[in-house]
Parts: sequence; structure tokens; C-alpha cells
Amino acid sequence: MYGLMLAPVLTHARDEPLSILPTAFGSLESMRRKDETTEMTNDQLKRAILESMIRFGPKHQHRSTIIGGPGSRGNIEHHLDMDLSLDERAAAARMINELVEDCLLRPTFSDPIDREGWLEITDIGKARLALPLPRPGEAEGTKSPKDLRVQSVDGIAAILLRVLRENLSGQSRVDYHPGSLIDILGYEFEPRWQGRKIQGGVELLPGMARHYVPHRAPPELSDIFRRAVEELRSGGLIRQDREQRNENFVELTDEGSHAEILAGIIHYPREATFWAKRYKGGVLLIEGRTAEGDICSGTAFLAQGSLLATCAHVAEPAVHLVIGQDRFPVIAKVKHRVADLALLEVRGADLSSIQPLPVRVMDVNPPEPVLLLGYPRVPRHHPTVTAKETSVEAVSFDYDKKQLLRFADAVSGGMSGAPVLNRRGFVVGVVSENTFEGTGDGLPRREFTHGELSQPLVELLAMNSLPGR
Repeated sequence: MYGLMLAPVLTHARDEPLSILPTAFGSLESMRRKDETTEMTNDQLKRAILESMIRFGPKHQHRSTIIGGPGSRGNIEHHLDMDLSLDERAAAARMINELVEDCLLRPTFSDPIDREGWLEITDIGKARLALPLPRPGEAEGTKSPKDLRVQSVDGIAAILLRVLRENLSGQSRVDYHPGSLIDILGYEFEPRWQGRKIQGGVELLPGMARHYVPHRAPPELSDIFRRAVEELRSGGLIRQDREQRNENFVELTDEGSHAEILAGIIHYPREATFWAKRYKGGVLLIEGRTAEGDICSGTAFLAQGSLLATCAHVAEPAVHLVIGQDRFPVIAKVKHRVADLALLEVRGADLSSIQPLPVRVMDVNPPEPVLLLGYPRVPRHHPTVTAKETSVEAVSFDYDKKQLLRFADAVSGGMSGAPVLNRRGFVVGVVSENTFEGTGDGLPRREFTHGELSQPLVELLAMNSLPGR
């Protein structure tokens, strides 16, 4: 094992926080209440469903009890003290299916007649519940993008994908063909480029609304829109509508329907260089001194708010976060009781401009390609953030029955705490240790690098984000 030594001062009871999860309900205070008319986003609906599962537990709930119906409030409505519209109720039914598909809810199969009707929240669902909602303008189901003139191709592609999802799902009522790229450019993007307020092809003016008549899109908008369409096509997110002969009519693929959109970026399989450029700014250097006075180093990454994720053995009491020539003290906030993982809180450093790395619990299927971002120690060189492409050659158990990732290539010291990103740009593990194969007769030994899975890190983030922690 390399990096800093394990910090024995970090302790925490892993199964303690679940009893206080309901205290996180205040996160939906901005949602529409009983006498208001603003529609909820899909993310808010999902969160309300998960919160109601905790509040009205303790065990399973039936789908119909969660959603309710006209004249009979469901648990979501009781939890929020509001009545869902018909569209919101239908959307809630879809969101339940997505939560089941994402393993945040699961059927109990307890009713022999209606086996998939009764649901319970999973541990992953409890962990996801404590994570914050997406920032305004990033949530699924919003057609209010920031100024289009400052958007990159990736940002325009993300907005276009949101528009197509809303149009093709029937979630939005539009005055044009919902899958027509020409119409979307003319009715949605061109007027917003000019600073007009548009909803479904209808221009919203003070005291009135009128059908918008598209103009010729400016060349710079047409160019970036075309490139965004090419990105969605090449990424397998959209394809030509099979009921149309014109390639300007498109439909979503399964990937396009389910790929996550975070901070204006679509997370679908991309080259490692894209994710390295996107997230290397959130990977930071940790330095300290051993008990013998030697300088040692490791890697941490911004995982949520101002919380840094790293290995527990990197989190010695006397460590600093290094940014350029500045050093900021960090404190160990929580350590997993089994996994070699810890969260650190920064003192004095402003990390608000850094994009956190998204952590997810996802299957890792060897030989799956992954990207490691960290600060390896290189003789006679200052530590530099380094991107290492490798693959997971096995998901195995050590002698302590702990499940670990094993990489095809070994990495040097200093990489402890480095995030392991899959091709979708999600952190699925953390580099944790090196082991060595003993050989005889002067044969070179083989070095193995291992990593923790992301599940315990998600648990740490969930527990640490609860009010009062």
C-alpha cells in the first residue's frame, strides 16, 4: 500500500444515519405547493417519490398508493401537501419505472397476484436521496437554457437532447413536428438566440402569447446546431425517424432516452481524453509528513460541495491540499469502517469554481476500459495531474473478503485516492493500493494495483450530507 498511512482518528458508525434521512425533506421547499401552478421537474418528482418511501415506510408501498388519483391523494401528495396535475401524475408513474430501472427502488414480489406492484427503497436509493438536486437549468425537463451564445457544442447538444426528450415523450405541447430538427432550430433555438421567451413554438409576451414565426437562423447558430446534431448522431443518441424518409426527422435511441445530463454535459460513452479534460481540474494533490518526517503525497478529488474524496490512508491528521504554491489544511470528516475511503473538508480554499466529479454505483464488467486521474510521484519532477488509460481486468475479493477492482496496469505511488472513471464519465472506483507477487530465482516480480468500488463512497457522501452532520 502506498501514499500516506491509514489515519486511525477517523471513525464513524456506518449504519447510524438511515434513521435520520427524513430530515432531508426540506430540500423540496422550492417545489410547487398546493395553491401554486409551477410544474415540477422529473428530478423533483423522483426525489419526492424517494422521500415519501422513507416517510411512509417502514416497508413496502404499492405503486397506486404512492401516486394516488383524482380525489384520493397519494403518498407523494401527502408528503408535499399538494395535488398533482394529471400530467404530473403520469410523469410520476414514469419516474417510478425509471427509479426501479436504476435500482433505487425494487419490487418486493410479495403479492402473488401483483408481484411488481409493491415496491421498497434500496440502499442505493437511500444514498441517492441525500445527494443535492441538480442546479437550476441542469435538471432534466427544462427548456430554459442559459444564453445560447455562450454555449459550447456540448452544451447545445445537451439542450437539444432535453428538447427532444420533452417533445417526443409528450411532456411538452408544441406547435410543430416534435422530432423535426429544422422546426426545433426555428421554433426553439433561433428565437432564444435573439433573446425571446419561447415555449413550444409560442412566444410569451407581456399579457399575451402568440405563435412564433421562425426567421432564418444566423450562420453561427446554424453551424453550432449542426455540429451538435452530428454529436448526438455519432454518439448513438438520436437516429432518423423510422417512419420518415427525411433525415431531419429524428427519434431517440435507448441511449438518448436514458443518458444523464450533468452541468450541461451528456454522459454517454466517450473517449478518455474528453473526460480527462473535463474533470482533471477537480483532481487535487494532498501532501503531508509521515511519523518519521518524510514528505508523502496522495490524490483527492472534489466529490460533492466542498468535500474531497480520497483513501483513508491518505488522510493523515497533518495533511494539506496543494493548489499551485498555496497549501490549505484539511480535516478528516468521515471514514468508511471497512473500505479504505475517507472524506476531507477543506479549510480556507475556495473550490466553488471547480466541477465536482459525479460518483455513481455502476456495474464494472472486465475488461472494461477506465481512466485514472491522479498525481503519481515521478523522481526529479513536480507532481502533475496525470491521466492514465487502463482497464479493469478483474473484480475480485481479497483475503479479508473485501471486493476490489484490479487494474491491468500498475501505477506508481501518489495515485492513492485517484478517481476511476468509466467511459460515461462517472467515478466507479478509487485507486487504493499496490500488491506484489513474490518470485524467486531473480525473476521480476509483478505489481498489481487495486481500487475500491464506488458503493461505500456513495454511502459516505449520503451520510455526510445529512443536516446536522
